[in-house]
Amino acid sequence: MQRLSVIFLCIALIITGSSLVTNVNGEWTTFHKDLNRSGFLLEEPGPMNPTFKWSFETGGYVYTSPILYEGKVYVGSGDSSFYCLEAETGTEIWSFETGDTIQGTASISDGWVYLPSYDDNLYCLDAETGEEKWAFPANGDIFSSPGVDSGLVVFGCSNFQVYAVDADDGTQVWSFLTSAAVWASPNIEDGRVYCGAGSNFYCLNLDTGTMIWTSPLGEFIIATAAVQYQEVYVATSGNTLSGTLYLLDGRTGQPLWAYQDPEGAGFFSSPAISVRMVVIGSDSGYVHCVERDSGAFQWSYDAGDLVQSSPAIANGFVYVGCDDGTVHCIDFETGLGVWVMKVSDEQVRSSPCIEDGKLWIGSWDGFVHCIEEVDGEAGGPGQEEVSISVVEPSNANMSADSEFLIRCEISTNDLNDTMALYYSPEKNESRTQLIVEGTVSEITGMYAWDTRDIDPGTYWIKAELTSGAIQVTNWSLGSVLVEHPVDKGDENFIPVGTGGLELMVLFVLISLIGKRKT
Repeated sequence: MQRLSVIFLCIALIITGSSLVTNVNGEWTTFHKDLNRSGFLLEEPGPMNPTFKWSFETGGYVYTSPILYEGKVYVGSGDSSFYCLEAETGTEIWSFETGDTIQGTASISDGWVYLPSYDDNLYCLDAETGEEKWAFPANGDIFSSPGVDSGLVVFGCSNFQVYAVDADDGTQVWSFLTSAAVWASPNIEDGRVYCGAGSNFYCLNLDTGTMIWTSPLGEFIIATAAVQYQEVYVATSGNTLSGTLYLLDGRTGQPLWAYQDPEGAGFFSSPAISVRMVVIGSDSGYVHCVERDSGAFQWSYDAGDLVQSSPAIANGFVYVGCDDGTVHCIDFETGLGVWVMKVSDEQVRSSPCIEDGKLWIGSWDGFVHCIEEVDGEAGGPGQEEVSISVVEPSNANMSADSEFLIRCEISTNDLNDTMALYYSPEKNESRTQLIVEGTVSEITGMYAWDTRDIDPGTYWIKAELTSGAIQVTNWSLGSVLVEHPVDKGDENFIPVGTGGLELMVLFVLISLIGKRKT
């Protein structure tokens, strides 16, 4: 029956021309990819074996997220300039200077760039040349990424307003006064605009700007929501309470479920939505995954520092930046780390955009980075695959009382690369304990783990390999049951591997001599 239901669902989607998440592939032309702000690619792969392709230096911090259009990358900088770069090479094609910093991500539609700036203007630029077509004075800082639909450009402003202007000439069509500064970017779906401001979340009519409903959530909303099929996923920053991720009914604004950050931290990251799951970063340093329908917890991944970057989901993997200057790739099904790449000594709060095995992201030190998949044949020297996998333990029937031989398969062209082995009672980054750390040449692919001082229990093994800026990890398929059949406190306990055989022989000789004397 379940299989038939899936078939009927697929047929229904084909008949209606609908998909569970709209625009599941295609170019990344606005913040978090599309007007749903889904951050989701169904089939487009991200880099699985990453390396730097290029980095482009701007004159200020890069808080904004890169967008893609017709083979070009567009990104704003804290140096007040907006850049158009060749996606393949990072070569600058043109730049446009505004009157203040750029912290909001631009949007592109039909060959026109709609650019927000802290100089109180929304600009319309030719995507090919960077030539200004018009500028709309909003009388407030614009952090919000514009949404472009039905000939309108919709965006929020620090002066408490949500504006809609004509996409062709920049004249105001309507404005709506909210309760606070509007930092979030609007979602547009089926003739409705969704946007948070202060502690309220609003649903407006796209054509007129009139309010359809408002939902008071009690906590400040900074992050952009994700909306699909009248399901609204919105998170609060937790200024007095824990940050909370809500599912709201898009028809009424009624909360359907709520998920609080277990550490009590806020959400400044925007949620990404797939067909079944919602993924979001937290100021606790974790990336959380919950079910779309129920909000039920699925997994958490420990990134090690604040995660204010908004995750992207691509072909079964999650990609996200972190405040410690790293970019992470996480297995979407299990929540386990795949690789970590150091791109900066400063924060990465920009959100990734992805296409065809490449990832573009900005960092607080002023760089825009392109990370690509290593091509083993064309990469040349120094571009060999970097990988590590735990071969043993391979199943749940392995045990150890004093020692266990961990076996790893390692692929690297530098024996001075560093590796580390960890153990944990579950596949959870936050509960790992170090076993050993050193170079590949020192540890090699086999390591005898001394388990005599390890508490009895079942443990998983995690291996970590660091090669330059690339860090890859792997968890064992099986676990080790550590048990101590002999009491370590027994005076006759002889540990193995520390001269135990010699001590045992000496003990036997002394016993024999004692018996002979008696």
